Amino acid sequence: LYGNPKSESSTFSARARKVANIGISIALLNRLFFIALTSIAAIATAFAYGVGGHLTINKQISLGTLLAITALLARLYGPLTALSNVRVDVMTALVSFERVFEVLDLEPMVSDKADAKEVDSGGLSIKFESVRFSYPKAEEISLASLESVAKPETVDSGEVLKGISFEVLPSTMTALVGSSGAGKTTISALLPRLYDVTSGSIKINGIDLRDLQVNSLRSSIGVVTQDAHMFHDTIEANLRYAKVDASESEMEKACQDAQILELINSLP
Repeated sequence: LYGNPKSESSTFSARARKVANIGISIALLNRLFFIALTSIAAIATAFAYGVGGHLTINKQISLGTLLAITALLARLYGPLTALSNVRVDVMTALVSFERVFEVLDLEPMVSDKADAKEVDSGGLSIKFESVRFSYPKAEEISLASLESVAKPETVDSGEVLKGISFEVLPSTMTALVGSSGAGKTTISALLPRLYDVTSGSIKINGIDLRDLQVNSLRSSIGVVTQDAHMFHDTIEANLRYAKVDASESEMEKACQDAQILELINSLP
């Protein structure tokens, strides 16, 4: 579909084969351990019956004692067989825990300063001053254990924004127009501080974004995507997804600003 099916197919086949080989190795080791336990249990049972039968015939032990010994061997066989899966389960759990704690310990690249301020209410001006930006490399934002595998495939994005400067005044409309890859989406991602600029600054009402509280900044920004998504719930539940404690008047105002109030009122 995208012009290189053979390369994609061979890459997928190689990785799928690697995963399959690991699975086969685990299965073979598990089966070998199971066979060894089964053989030991069978030999022990045969030995118990052989030696115990001889002792029983010679009146050295009673028949009840022989049956008790063989019953204990049978009861012991079940837990030993279960041990054949313990090693695989423990190793899988340890790897899973290691990945989970790697994610939990991963420090976010964007964080608040100790003296960060809240965004002022009312009209806000936006000013980009000589903004330069390069997307962080994978090893800077991802897990080291994953990057050790994916490193041969990583590509440096290079500098995406090169000295961008413009200003948006309150209560005005500004359109970003450009070809694909020009940096429109990148600019919209920098404004709510999904990333920090490499150099230069972005200011809201004259205050650098890095000096503002992230939660306060993002609560002051509204996003309307090209393809709107509605959860399978009531309109009220969808509106409260953005603000749980929104009053009825606030929701009505939001619908009015979005020019959908008339449509909502027409619904049964």
